[in-house]
Amino acid sequence: MKIACHCQNLQLELDWEPPQFQARACDCGFCSRHGALWAADPDAQLIIQIREPKQVKAYVFATETAQFQICQICGCVPYVSTVIDKQLYALVNLRCWSDFELTRIQIQAVSYLGEDRQARLARRSARWISKIQSSLAV
Repeated sequence: MKIACHCQNLQLELDWEPPQFQARACDCGFCSRHGALWAADPDAQLIIQIREPKQVKAYVFATETAQFQICQICGCVPYVSTVIDKQLYALVNLRCWSDFELTRIQIQAVSYLGEDRQARLARRSARWISKIQSSLAV
């Protein structure tokens, strides 16, 4: 599965191809405004390649527990990352999937309002991708 920002500056390859994808549509202001559909398979491997690393900015807000990786050239947000106990984790935005097919995505509306920091990090370490090769320092 190939995921990329619009200009191809941020390119991700994920070894995951289920017949139906489970995606989460978070109700926070950032995810809602970007129309993000977040998905992950904790058993998958993710390769992240960046053509122009200086054109990628990490946006952090609210709980300061995740970094939304934004391409400064085209404005897309193909993935979000976090570091838990020195381990990098990521979640991909299916809206940036090269072969995006909404019919293959089962969307679940989610709200993490009120989730404390410990519960948030535990959920991420259990559900997010941890096998990551990246050319971008996080």
